[in-house]
Amino acid sequence: MLFADRTRCHACSSNPFRRRLSSFADVLLHHLRSEHLQGTQLAAAQADRLRLSLAKIAARICLSARRVAFHLSSNCPYQSLFRAAAASLLLDTG
Repeated sequence: MLFADRTRCHACSSNPFRRRLSSFADVLLHHLRSEHLQGTQLAAAQADRLRLSLAKIAARICLSARRVAFHLSSNCPYQSLFRAAAASLLLDTG
């Protein structure tokens, strides 16, 4: 989903940079959906649904020297999907 209507900057280089970032995010969400969410209820979801279901989740993040821990709420409706996607991404990196 390109947000081309939200190009409010007056600088010439800012608006194309925003469109590039939006395009890159769209490519990342497409890869996540096609490679890592197969067999889930979000396998055919649109980019906006993926963004709302997986990216906009309130979590407490704990950083240490060796790992990043996401502490999700016990009432999070997409907790199992988030964990499955995160595990699939971690297995993909080797």
